[in-house]
Amino acid sequence: SVGLVCCPEPMPELDPARLALYRHILPPLTDAARPRDLFAGGRCPALLDTAVSAPFPAMEDWHTLTLFQWKDAPAPQQLTLDSSALGAFLQPGRRYTVSDLQSGRIWQGLCPGDRLELGVRPPHSALHLRITPEPRELPAILHMDGHLSMGRELSGWSWEDGLLSFSLLWRWALPLHMTLRAPDGWAWPSPETAR
Repeated sequence: SVGLVCCPEPMPELDPARLALYRHILPPLTDAARPRDLFAGGRCPALLDTAVSAPFPAMEDWHTLTLFQWKDAPAPQQLTLDSSALGAFLQPGRRYTVSDLQSGRIWQGLCPGDRLELGVRPPHSALHLRITPEPRELPAILHMDGHLSMGRELSGWSWEDGLLSFSLLWRWALPLHMTLRAPDGWAWPSPETAR
């Protein structure tokens, strides 16, 4: 079911660390994740792809991928940027950025068909990645670590005459980190000149 978040525990009794986990899933996304390897023979899907529609006009759509490591022992994990992982989202001739929600690691300049070595993953773990088209004329979020959408923490976003303005809807008493990329031909001012 899409947009359903269940909490079987009494919310008033949740400890702060457990309650903080809900920041990643509230509010729920309106689009369901799509298992990309449902018929690959595994007992459970190991690759879930969610297309995230850009919530603002001056922003491009992106995808999030959740990769599960179902083995009982640590194992290396890889991802090939192709249609088996992302459907028709990838376009020939474009480059993409991939970022990891948990670690904040960012890979830039990736082309369709490139393979990412994601390291040895613990047993029964999940890796959550954001795949962003590298912009031509629009700025882009490369990484955010609040919500699983890695971008729906925004309540506003505009890009006009070289000025990026954005606002956040963040009600959690936790820090939120964001990494941005300027569009081609633009550079962000240094913190000293931006004052």
